Amino acid sequence: MFRSDTIIQPLSVKEDSSVLVTLDIGDTYSGFAYTYTKEYLEDEWTIHMNDPWVREKHMTHKTCTTLLLEPHGEMKGAKYGYEAETDFAGKFLDGCHAEYLLFRNVKQEFYKDGVNFDAMITDVNSGQEKPLCDILLALLTFFREKALERVRKRFDAITENDIFWVLSVPSAWKQETSLLYRDLAIESGIPFRRLRLVTEPEACLAYVMQFIRIKVSPDGRAKISNKISHFDARVMLLDLSGDAATLSVHRVSGDKTFKMVFQTRSHKKGSSQVNDQFLLFLSNLIGEDIIRTLKKDYIDDYMAMCDEFEMRKREIKPGTSGTELFSFKLPYQIEETFKEQYKTEYVTITQRIKEKSVYRDRVRYDGSRLHVEISVLKDLFNIVLDKIEVYIRNVLQMAPCARIASFMLVGGFSESKLVQAGIKKRFPEMEVIIPETPELAVMKGSVMLAMNHEIRPPTPVSGSYQKEKEQTIISSVCTVL
Repeated sequence: MFRSDTIIQPLSVKEDSSVLVTLDIGDTYSGFAYTYTKEYLEDEWTIHMNDPWVREKHMTHKTCTTLLLEPHGEMKGAKYGYEAETDFAGKFLDGCHAEYLLFRNVKQEFYKDGVNFDAMITDVNSGQEKPLCDILLALLTFFREKALERVRKRFDAITENDIFWVLSVPSAWKQETSLLYRDLAIESGIPFRRLRLVTEPEACLAYVMQFIRIKVSPDGRAKISNKISHFDARVMLLDLSGDAATLSVHRVSGDKTFKMVFQTRSHKKGSSQVNDQFLLFLSNLIGEDIIRTLKKDYIDDYMAMCDEFEMRKREIKPGTSGTELFSFKLPYQIEETFKEQYKTEYVTITQRIKEKSVYRDRVRYDGSRLHVEISVLKDLFNIVLDKIEVYIRNVLQMAPCARIASFMLVGGFSESKLVQAGIKKRFPEMEVIIPETPELAVMKGSVMLAMNHEIRPPTPVSGSYQKEKEQTIISSVCTVL
């Protein structure tokens, strides 16, 4: 293991024969992006992704941050991402899943105080413990190898000595945590002198600023312009991920740099919370005990149901009529479990819905598929969006957040058209800027930042704020123009 006490130096990647790869290991989803420097210098939008990750009939730019280990925690034969989820479901059906270790949302453990090389993490299936660093090292190694495989497939003359690496880190982490993370990346096989760190807000900001330029008008409100003004301004970046909302404020300086002056992170305000609301909705329809039994005894069906909703909810558009139906197939085991547990009370699920559920007039069940009015699903989104609004407005009352010029929206949850419309509706007084593919802001922004600008080590925020359940994070100065 390497020592975490080395100052991070700028990368020099503007070589015609080099490739730059960035790894984004996220709380919920992960992936990588890369560019061939010769191509990038000709066209800065030439940033490549992996081939789409496939989960049944769905294809995504990222795969889930999941790791499945053999019984007793053997790393040999481990499965990653969607393959891990699918393989675990198959083992469950075969009745041989009990001793396998399934890890999800590993990176969230690094937000905890006092995390170190000796920290342990418990898997979600068998309750066994493994060293946290071993699990994260396995994930870093997997994505490094997948990136190498993809780069070599596209550029067959490239060797590892031609590749530079950038690793994005949350600025919520303390510097020692970021360096611990860097050490794990080095142990995964990335050369020390070809690896640099960049904070996620910096990367997102660099990505967004490729689409817009800020010009401050006399009344202090931001206008989108093709050129950046030399006047000071403040922009807010809202990164909505699977589990959290991270909000940062950046000051535009006269020397064309951004400096982060404030940041907080608030959990339970991301895409996963819409999924949680959907499970509560199903519990109201057919019984909380039915959903609990499904999760406990038929976890493969439970996971498949949650994954299906995760993908399908992205189809909901703000302009869709509220009375239009959203059809969703329920696992067969729900029907069987219902018959077993409610055989003396209700004849069918439809009967229970009519007699007990507050959604009785907005839902129809035909024996296999649930048909729900779109207005119900919009209500589930609104519960989460209302919490995000309160969070943002509380932050806007703080001194560093005065004179906000623009509001930038990134992150996987921001891909939802319903979320985009909801944020705009809740903040009509602000200019909300949403780039293309906001879920790729960290990956593509990391490439842009490393290719165009000096990457500087993070430094503590002076006069930081901290509120309950929110963490004030590190900031750095980065040139974006």
